[in-house]
Amino acid sequence: MKRLVLFTAILCFTLTLPSCSPQPKIPTLTEAHKKFIEICKEEYHLDVVVKQTGNTLWIYVPLQTAFFDYKAIPKKDKKDIKEQEAYDIRRLEAEFENDTLMVQYTIVKEKRLPEDFGYSSFTPEEYNDAYRNILEGIYRIYFNIDTVPGDVKFPDPKKQRTHKELVESYVRTDVPPEFFHIVFADIKRGLRGDYIGTLEDYKKYTVQSVVHDDYVQRLVVITSGDLDLIDNTTAAKLSFEPVTWNEFFRLQLVHRIKFQFTQSAHPPQVPVNEAIENIIQEIDTAYPDHHFPAYQLIKKD
Repeated sequence: MKRLVLFTAILCFTLTLPSCSPQPKIPTLTEAHKKFIEICKEEYHLDVVVKQTGNTLWIYVPLQTAFFDYKAIPKKDKKDIKEQEAYDIRRLEAEFENDTLMVQYTIVKEKRLPEDFGYSSFTPEEYNDAYRNILEGIYRIYFNIDTVPGDVKFPDPKKQRTHKELVESYVRTDVPPEFFHIVFADIKRGLRGDYIGTLEDYKKYTVQSVVHDDYVQRLVVITSGDLDLIDNTTAAKLSFEPVTWNEFFRLQLVHRIKFQFTQSAHPPQVPVNEAIENIIQEIDTAYPDHHFPAYQLIKKD
């Protein structure tokens, strides 16, 4: 239930882009980090920690507010509660062994009677505001970094990627991030919500070339507990590692499987093994400049 609440924050989120005149381009990535911290503090009243490790922009957001809360709702009449078919993920592990992604799973479809406890969970508005503001800040700052003077853009994605790598190797002194990893920390209770995605996906989402239902599967969401977060406003003891494409694909595969089997309004109608193969194909198609790693699916009883 806790993970679903955090995910609802994404499902219900609609980005409202600032309706102001074009802003001057930010000359360097270092300046962008400074401006991001500045607007978070002055406009959003958030004291964030920003670090870049290799290709990954890390943003640590310590919060005093809870990620989720509960409220009473009217109980349903027992005659209206009917048995439903639903998937149950009893096991799902995806780890690399010798460059091969080993995916072990136990996913079963079963009939169950929905439980009615007379209450439901929800995400407090303070958390939703923080989430919206951080994403808006990323849009305002990191999509406004000046390009290399006199640079060109090739229509062919492969040529553009090769050109981009060449320019960054010989011209830039700081490389724009490929991934972002946002950590929202409930520093009272030691809970964390990790949001991991690519800036390119987010940029496509803001201009609607990636639709909402697709984006919520591209953006990896992980909820966990961490005692080191209690009273931690500086991100001390946190590990800031760059995100690799193989690791991103591993995380996104697990994320998509959980979403499609347990959260989607249209769960898979094909055998589980085939559904996972289809999900892998979706990921591979979504990122044509990169290839999904070698993998093996292992069904566990």
